[in-house]
Amino acid sequence: RQVEDRVRDEMAQHVGSEFLPVVIFDLDSTLYEVQPRTFAIIQEWLAARDSAAVVPKVRSKVAGLTCDQLRYSINDALQAAGLDNDDAATRAAADSLKQFWSQRFFRSDYLHFDRPYAGAMPYATKLYAMGCQIIYLTGRDEPQMGDGTRAMLTRDGFTLNGKRAKLMLKPNFEMDDQAFKRVAVETISAMGPG
Repeated sequence: RQVEDRVRDEMAQHVGSEFLPVVIFDLDSTLYEVQPRTFAIIQEWLAARDSAAVVPKVRSKVAGLTCDQLRYSINDALQAAGLDNDDAATRAAADSLKQFWSQRFFRSDYLHFDRPYAGAMPYATKLYAMGCQIIYLTGRDEPQMGDGTRAMLTRDGFTLNGKRAKLMLKPNFEMDDQAFKRVAVETISAMGPG
């Protein structure tokens, strides 16, 4: 509601100009819930040979995790399963799972598991309809996640037209997320009105 009021105020102050307020949204854990992606990867890990060497007690507890118990980090997931991250068997499982997860989480192939938070799409659409430029700014990278990100935004009804609704992704995986976002915000600021 505060954002909508601010947009109305900005629009009123710039009547007759080309000024368009800019609203920036992150994707992961802002517009989209990523826990289903992590959950799917954990289930795949449990079925893969990668987890076969893990102590059965640890595997059993990981298998008992629900999607609702997950957060972003694997260590948090193992703690939610009731495992002690200082335990050697848990650390071994964490190492195996982290490697498996990192090879999959940052790829388009797994983005279809992400789900928009309730109200996220209607809210972004409302701001767009009010005349805002919408920028989806994410630490995802173009080479590995660009196609999947555009597909999921389209699948879920988010406006993405390259004009007033744009997606900004890192040019490569190796670039630091925060550094990329700082540069992106400077670029957005430099765009000026419209």
